[in-house]
Amino acid sequence: MEDSAAAAHQKSPLAPTPATISALQVRKAEMDGLAATRRAEIENKQAQIAALHKRLSTDAEAVASLHAQCAAHAASAAPLSLAVLSFYDVSIAALEKQKAARMQGLVFDLRARIEKVYDELAMSPSERLAFVPFQSTVYNDAMLELHEAELNRAQERLKQLAPVFGQMAKWRQMREEVAAFELSSSNPSRLTKRGSHLILLQEMPYCSRPLRLQGWRRLALRSTYRCRHLLSQR
Repeated sequence: MEDSAAAAHQKSPLAPTPATISALQVRKAEMDGLAATRRAEIENKQAQIAALHKRLSTDAEAVASLHAQCAAHAASAAPLSLAVLSFYDVSIAALEKQKAARMQGLVFDLRARIEKVYDELAMSPSERLAFVPFQSTVYNDAMLELHEAELNRAQERLKQLAPVFGQMAKWRQMREEVAAFELSSSNPSRLTKRGSHLILLQEMPYCSRPLRLQGWRRLALRSTYRCRHLLSQR
Protein backbone atom coordinates (compact mmCIF):
# COMPACT_ATOMS: atom_id res chain seq x y z
CA MET A 1 0.00 0.00 0.00
CA GLU A 2 2.74 2.39 1.00
CA ASP A 3 4.90 1.33 -1.96
CA SER A 4 2.08 2.10 -4.41
CA ALA A 5 1.58 5.59 -2.84
CA ALA A 6 5.30 6.37 -3.14
CA ALA A 7 5.32 5.24 -6.74
CA ALA A 8 2.33 7.43 -7.52
CA HIS A 9 4.04 10.44 -5.88
CA GLN A 10 7.17 9.93 -7.98
CA LYS A 11 5.08 9.83 -11.17
CA SER A 12 3.26 13.08 -10.29
CA PRO A 13 4.30 16.11 -12.44
CA LEU A 14 4.53 18.22 -9.24
CA ALA A 15 7.06 15.99 -7.56
CA PRO A 16 10.39 17.84 -7.13
CA THR A 17 13.24 16.23 -8.99
CA PRO A 18 16.92 16.77 -8.16
CA ALA A 19 17.22 18.96 -11.26
CA THR A 20 14.23 21.10 -10.15
CA ILE A 21 15.61 21.48 -6.64
CA SER A 22 19.01 22.47 -8.02
CA ALA A 23 17.43 25.05 -10.35
CA LEU A 24 15.40 26.51 -7.49
CA GLN A 25 18.52 26.79 -5.34
CA VAL A 26 20.33 28.61 -8.14
CA ARG A 27 17.36 30.95 -8.59
CA LYS A 28 17.20 31.64 -4.85
CA ALA A 29 20.91 32.52 -4.79
CA GLU A 30 20.35 34.91 -7.72
CA MET A 31 17.42 36.60 -5.95
CA ASP A 32 19.39 36.88 -2.71
CA GLY A 33 22.22 38.54 -4.63
CA LEU A 34 19.79 40.93 -6.33
CA ALA A 35 18.18 41.80 -3.00
CA ALA A 36 21.59 42.51 -1.45
CA THR A 37 22.55 44.70 -4.42
CA ARG A 38 19.32 46.70 -4.26
CA ARG A 39 19.56 47.04 -0.49
CA ALA A 40 23.06 48.49 -0.93
CA GLU A 41 21.77 50.84 -3.67
CA ILE A 42 18.97 52.10 -1.39
CA GLU A 43 21.39 52.68 1.49
CA ASN A 44 23.71 54.58 -0.86
CA LYS A 45 20.84 56.74 -2.14
CA GLN A 46 19.67 57.41 1.42
CA ALA A 47 23.21 58.53 2.29
CA GLN A 48 23.22 60.86 -0.75
CA ILE A 49 19.91 62.37 0.29
CA ALA A 50 21.11 62.86 3.89
CA ALA A 51 24.29 64.57 2.64
CA LEU A 52 22.29 66.87 0.36
CA HIS A 53 19.89 67.78 3.18
CA LYS A 54 22.87 68.64 5.39
CA ARG A 55 24.53 70.70 2.68
CA LEU A 56 21.29 72.56 1.92
CA SER A 57 20.48 72.98 5.64
CA THR A 58 17.01 71.56 5.01
CA ASP A 59 14.62 72.08 7.90
CA ALA A 60 13.60 69.07 9.98
CA GLU A 61 9.99 69.20 8.80
CA ALA A 62 10.96 68.81 5.13
CA VAL A 63 13.33 65.95 5.96
CA ALA A 64 10.59 64.17 7.94
CA SER A 65 8.16 64.66 5.05
CA LEU A 66 10.56 63.03 2.59
CA HIS A 67 11.14 60.09 4.96
CA ALA A 68 7.37 59.63 5.21
CA GLN A 69 7.04 59.59 1.41
CA CYS A 70 9.82 57.00 1.14
CA ALA A 71 8.09 54.83 3.73
CA ALA A 72 4.77 55.13 1.86
CA HIS A 73 6.37 54.04 -1.41
CA ALA A 74 8.05 51.09 0.28
CA ALA A 75 4.71 50.07 1.83
CA SER A 76 2.74 50.35 -1.44
CA ALA A 77 5.30 48.31 -3.37
CA ALA A 78 7.98 45.79 -2.55
CA PRO A 79 10.61 47.46 -0.31
CA LEU A 80 13.37 46.59 -2.79
CA SER A 81 11.40 47.18 -5.98
CA LEU A 82 12.48 49.34 -8.92
CA ALA A 83 9.66 51.75 -8.03
CA VAL A 84 11.30 52.52 -4.68
CA LEU A 85 14.70 52.98 -6.34
CA SER A 86 13.10 55.29 -8.90
CA PHE A 87 11.53 57.39 -6.14
CA TYR A 88 14.93 57.84 -4.49
CA ASP A 89 16.43 58.86 -7.86
CA VAL A 90 13.71 61.49 -8.35
CA SER A 91 14.27 62.84 -4.84
CA ILE A 92 18.05 63.07 -5.39
CA ALA A 93 17.55 64.86 -8.72
CA ALA A 94 15.25 67.42 -7.07
CA LEU A 95 17.76 68.09 -4.28
CA GLU A 96 20.63 68.36 -6.77
CA LYS A 97 18.59 70.95 -8.68
CA GLN A 98 18.12 72.95 -5.47
CA LYS A 99 21.84 72.73 -4.77
CA ALA A 100 22.75 73.96 -8.26
CA ALA A 101 20.38 76.94 -7.90
CA ARG A 102 21.87 77.83 -4.51
CA MET A 103 25.51 76.96 -5.24
CA GLN A 104 26.88 80.50 -5.02
CA GLY A 105 25.00 81.15 -1.78
CA LEU A 106 26.28 77.89 -0.28
CA VAL A 107 29.87 78.83 -1.09
CA PHE A 108 29.39 82.31 0.38
CA ASP A 109 27.90 80.80 3.53
CA LEU A 110 30.95 78.54 3.93
CA ARG A 111 33.26 81.51 3.36
CA ALA A 112 31.54 83.43 6.14
CA ARG A 113 31.97 80.48 8.50
CA ILE A 114 35.62 80.07 7.48
CA GLU A 115 36.22 83.79 8.02
CA LYS A 116 34.79 83.53 11.52
CA VAL A 117 37.16 80.67 12.41
CA TYR A 118 40.07 82.62 10.88
CA ASP A 119 39.18 85.52 13.18
CA GLU A 120 39.18 83.23 16.20
CA LEU A 121 42.59 81.93 15.12
CA ALA A 122 43.83 85.53 14.75
CA MET A 123 45.22 84.69 11.32
CA SER A 124 47.02 87.42 9.38
CA PRO A 125 45.89 88.54 5.89
CA SER A 126 48.78 86.67 4.26
CA GLU A 127 47.86 83.46 6.12
CA ARG A 128 44.25 83.78 4.95
CA LEU A 129 45.33 84.24 1.34
CA ALA A 130 46.98 80.82 1.49
CA PHE A 131 43.53 79.33 0.85
CA VAL A 132 43.37 80.38 -2.80
CA PRO A 133 39.80 79.10 -3.56
CA PHE A 134 38.48 81.76 -1.16
CA GLN A 135 38.99 84.34 -3.94
CA SER A 136 37.57 82.19 -6.75
CA THR A 137 34.48 83.23 -8.73
CA VAL A 138 33.76 79.65 -9.83
CA TYR A 139 30.86 78.02 -7.99
CA ASN A 140 30.47 74.28 -8.47
CA ASP A 141 30.62 71.01 -6.54
CA ALA A 142 34.42 70.93 -6.54
CA MET A 143 34.61 74.46 -5.12
CA LEU A 144 32.01 73.62 -2.50
CA GLU A 145 34.00 70.56 -1.39
CA LEU A 146 37.21 72.61 -1.16
CA HIS A 147 35.52 75.13 1.12
CA GLU A 148 34.02 72.38 3.28
CA ALA A 149 37.46 70.77 3.64
CA GLU A 150 39.05 74.12 4.59
CA LEU A 151 36.34 74.78 7.18
CA ASN A 152 36.95 71.36 8.75
CA ARG A 153 40.73 71.96 8.74
CA ALA A 154 40.40 75.39 10.36
CA GLN A 155 37.96 74.11 12.99
CA GLU A 156 40.34 71.27 13.84
CA ARG A 157 43.22 73.73 14.20
CA LEU A 158 41.09 75.91 16.47
CA LYS A 159 40.33 72.88 18.60
CA GLN A 160 44.05 72.07 18.88
CA LEU A 161 44.92 75.64 19.90
CA ALA A 162 42.06 76.05 22.39
CA PRO A 163 44.34 75.53 25.46
CA VAL A 164 46.81 78.13 24.19
CA PHE A 165 44.08 80.70 23.55
CA GLY A 166 42.68 79.98 27.01
CA GLN A 167 46.02 80.82 28.63
CA MET A 168 46.33 84.00 26.59
CA ALA A 169 42.80 85.07 27.60
CA LYS A 170 43.73 84.66 31.28
CA TRP A 171 46.82 86.78 30.75
CA ARG A 172 44.82 89.55 29.07
CA GLN A 173 42.23 89.48 31.85
CA MET A 174 44.94 89.84 34.50
CA ARG A 175 46.52 92.76 32.62
CA GLU A 176 43.16 94.51 32.54
CA GLU A 177 42.63 93.93 36.26
CA VAL A 178 46.08 95.28 37.16
CA ALA A 179 45.61 98.30 34.88
CA ALA A 180 42.25 99.04 36.53
CA PHE A 181 43.86 98.70 39.97
CA GLU A 182 46.72 101.03 39.07
CA LEU A 183 44.28 103.61 37.70
CA SER A 184 42.08 103.57 40.78
CA SER A 185 45.00 103.57 43.23
CA SER A 186 46.48 106.67 41.60
CA ASN A 187 43.57 108.74 42.94
CA PRO A 188 44.24 109.50 46.66
CA SER A 189 40.81 111.03 47.15
CA ARG A 190 39.27 107.57 47.18
CA LEU A 191 40.59 107.09 50.74
CA THR A 192 38.83 110.20 52.03
CA LYS A 193 35.39 108.95 51.08
CA ARG A 194 33.03 107.12 53.32
CA GLY A 195 33.75 103.39 53.44
CA SER A 196 37.38 103.83 52.39
CA HIS A 197 38.40 100.89 54.59
CA LEU A 198 36.29 98.64 52.37
CA ILE A 199 38.08 99.97 49.31
CA LEU A 200 41.43 99.02 50.86
CA LEU A 201 40.17 95.55 51.63
CA GLN A 202 39.07 95.14 48.02
CA GLU A 203 42.40 96.35 46.66
CA MET A 204 44.66 94.28 48.91
CA PRO A 205 44.44 91.10 46.74
CA TYR A 206 45.75 93.09 43.77
CA CYS A 207 48.96 94.12 45.52
CA SER A 208 50.59 90.84 44.53
CA ARG A 209 49.19 90.90 40.99
CA PRO A 210 52.20 92.65 39.35
CA LEU A 211 54.45 89.75 40.38
CA ARG A 212 51.91 87.21 39.16
CA LEU A 213 51.49 89.21 35.97
CA GLN A 214 55.18 88.75 35.18
CA GLY A 215 54.71 84.99 35.30
CA TRP A 216 51.64 85.17 33.08
CA ARG A 217 53.53 87.42 30.66
CA ARG A 218 56.27 84.82 30.27
CA LEU A 219 53.62 82.10 29.82
CA ALA A 220 51.83 84.19 27.21
CA LEU A 221 55.04 84.70 25.24
CA ARG A 222 55.60 80.94 25.15
CA SER A 223 51.97 80.41 24.18
CA THR A 224 52.20 83.02 21.42
CA TYR A 225 55.31 81.32 20.00
CA ARG A 226 53.58 77.94 20.07
CA CYS A 227 50.47 79.40 18.45
CA ARG A 228 52.46 80.96 15.58
CA HIS A 229 54.36 77.71 15.11
CA LEU A 230 51.14 75.69 14.82
CA LEU A 231 49.49 78.22 12.53
CA SER A 232 52.48 78.06 10.18
CA GLN A 233 51.93 74.29 9.72
CA ARG A 234 49.28 74.32 7.05
